[in-house]
Amino acid sequence: MLLSHVPELLPQEASAPDSSVEIAATNSSGPIADSTIRMAYQSWPGAPLSSPDGDPGIPILLLHGSPGDSGNFAILAPMLANRGYTCFAPDLPGFGGSTHWVSDYSVRAHAQAVLAMMDALQIERAHVIVWSMGGGVSLNMAEIAPDRVVSITLMAAIGAQETEGSGEYFFEHGKYALGYLGFVVGGELVPLPWHRSRSFRHSWIRNFFDTDQRPLASIMQSMRVPTLILQGRHDFLVPYWAAQRHHELIENSELVMFDTSHFIPVNEPEASEATDWIVDFLARVEANQPIGGEVNLAPVSVRTWPVARLHELALWIRSWHWVMQVLLFAALARLGITPAIVIAGLLRATESVNLAVSLVGILAFRLFSRDGPRFSRPDHIARSGLAIWALSFAAWLFAGAISIPLGDRLGGFGMLAGILGASLVVHVLRNLWTKERRQCARASLARLWNHEFWPMWIFYGPLVPWLCFLAIRYRGPLVFTCANPGISHGGGVTGESKIDILHAFQDDTHILEAYVIEGGPPPDERSQLVQQCMQEHDRLGEFPIILKPLAGERGVGVQIARSADDVINYFQHNLTDTIIQQYHAGPIELGVLWARDDQSSGRVLSITIKDFPYVVGDGKSTIRQLILAHPRYRCQREMFESHLAERCDEVPGLDVQASLGGIGNHSRGAIFRDAAELLTPELSKAIDKIACSFKGHDGGQLDFGRFDVRVRSRELAANGEQLAIVELNGVLAESTNLYDPARSVFWAYRVLFGQWSLVYRLGAARRNTGARPMPVGAFIAMVAADKRANSPTSAGS
Repeated sequence: MLLSHVPELLPQEASAPDSSVEIAATNSSGPIADSTIRMAYQSWPGAPLSSPDGDPGIPILLLHGSPGDSGNFAILAPMLANRGYTCFAPDLPGFGGSTHWVSDYSVRAHAQAVLAMMDALQIERAHVIVWSMGGGVSLNMAEIAPDRVVSITLMAAIGAQETEGSGEYFFEHGKYALGYLGFVVGGELVPLPWHRSRSFRHSWIRNFFDTDQRPLASIMQSMRVPTLILQGRHDFLVPYWAAQRHHELIENSELVMFDTSHFIPVNEPEASEATDWIVDFLARVEANQPIGGEVNLAPVSVRTWPVARLHELALWIRSWHWVMQVLLFAALARLGITPAIVIAGLLRATESVNLAVSLVGILAFRLFSRDGPRFSRPDHIARSGLAIWALSFAAWLFAGAISIPLGDRLGGFGMLAGILGASLVVHVLRNLWTKERRQCARASLARLWNHEFWPMWIFYGPLVPWLCFLAIRYRGPLVFTCANPGISHGGGVTGESKIDILHAFQDDTHILEAYVIEGGPPPDERSQLVQQCMQEHDRLGEFPIILKPLAGERGVGVQIARSADDVINYFQHNLTDTIIQQYHAGPIELGVLWARDDQSSGRVLSITIKDFPYVVGDGKSTIRQLILAHPRYRCQREMFESHLAERCDEVPGLDVQASLGGIGNHSRGAIFRDAAELLTPELSKAIDKIACSFKGHDGGQLDFGRFDVRVRSRELAANGEQLAIVELNGVLAESTNLYDPARSVFWAYRVLFGQWSLVYRLGAARRNTGARPMPVGAFIAMVAADKRANSPTSAGS
């Protein structure tokens, strides 16, 4: 209830007290000796009565809520005065024109102050009409001085503790303590345009914090003061069922349920309707006529099954202790922050489950989840809490305005549509809440129209009909597995041994040295084998070295090890057979696609240059922030965060380049660019010589493949000099220039379709010489086995 009572919700006019009295300062026990305060008030004299003796009648006291002042009754009071009642509306201590700084802001201390003001104004008895927080004041007045309170009218008023927010005193007061820190103390540290004076904020929060609503239920049960309860069915601050509960507790009461919200006295139509009911009630009280019954001007329509069950569920959850409710929402947050927020909004829209309880549960999970360390600072916690509250508030409004009405109109289908709509709203708002999330949202949009980031099943979808056509044309779906007879597993479809491929080159002067460390032994033992291998083979050199799975693809499991500790850490997460390979610093890395023309030679089909990702520091931003600020790198934010780990929080110095990775794979952040300008006769001849030296098992040749090449400069690459072959990918190798961000998706598909046409043609040529395609069953079994071998469980990661 605290956060709901923000000043901006109250459409109050400026207070203009026309009078004041000096009274003794009060606390809950009564007057405070030797201390006085100023009590400001406004008055509206009643119209002349028709009684022959000119009796002015019993006056009315109008008591405002919190925050508020006598100006809240600028509409209602003249209406009552025109009906013959003299009205007095004080500014309660701490508010409006009254003394701002007092020792006790509780509703009981306010009740003592109002009684003292009645003494000062010589008002013996009065009708008390209250709004919102003023309800607690009137109930305490009825207990302290029942003979002076002729009647009470509770307009959308507080009462029993069980109807306040979560219903739990200690939870609510913990909330108010946080509110004091945020609105009063925080308001001084970070002033905002909507903040009012410190005394205003102090009085507002202290009014709630100093008040104890626990005794009010017993006061209502024991008092005999005639009471009129006016309540809005759609009140989102004091729920309608709270008024029904107060009607049950107060024996001498009657309840009128309006089709309105909380702001009965400040909106002219509602105030006018309320005036009619109040005047009728006061007349019956003064005539000693019986009081009682209930008038429902806003009946609830018959609810559909899903809406009825939702309300029952909300009432059941509200019956739990607040700790259990917090644990429930923490568990829901474990399933997903967005679903938890949507459920919180739905339950709050039933006006039963308190939004603050759900916020605490969701925030508690957020703090103690794996992302918790990022929220260790108080300002991070505050921002996260504010975001969750704002999103829950939005979900509540959406559920109340759309989800539940749709459920009432269309049943389960409507409720489902409303929930999906609320989920979409929360998801969009979450992505717009912070700069970081807005950058992530932009990245998601960028991934939609940049084909290089499309999921494989989407990008390769249009290829399927073309593959069917090629299968028909070349009389077999797996004809392409006849190509590359020197490479196992269908010419390098999947699961082929990379070490066997590297050792199959007869001209190995350009091949980076590589050896296998078998899986099985403990990480420290395998690390010793690596260092032993480095000592025995001079070409491996010293650290850094490359570690990668014996059978892998798309850069999975590839890592640069710069120390023995890196090696041990790698083996702790990768239990399979591993290649250790000589490291080449580049800095140029190329993807060179080659295909055979005849038995003696071939040609280079395409060249891709790979730009390794890096960010440039500004001396203030972390690597994570620099990644999010980069229009491309933020598209692969999750991958970078996973591989960089703790480095994400480093702050590079001004103009300092921070590398984000040195692995030449698109999935590891490398940017692929078409480098047709490097396709010189010298480079083509050098690659052709290396490719034609390939002699695999049974002397099989190479027909098609992509060389991953490192070289020290573009000039050396163009001259075909000092090339260093990292690996060769077989028949499923892609022409990686199709991922060039400067190229259109249509150009990429033209390259892709042309590549597959060539592979099928090469396979058909091999079949004509006696090669046999891989059987479909064996092909499926091979792919399935490779997926099992490369699963996280198998890899130990």
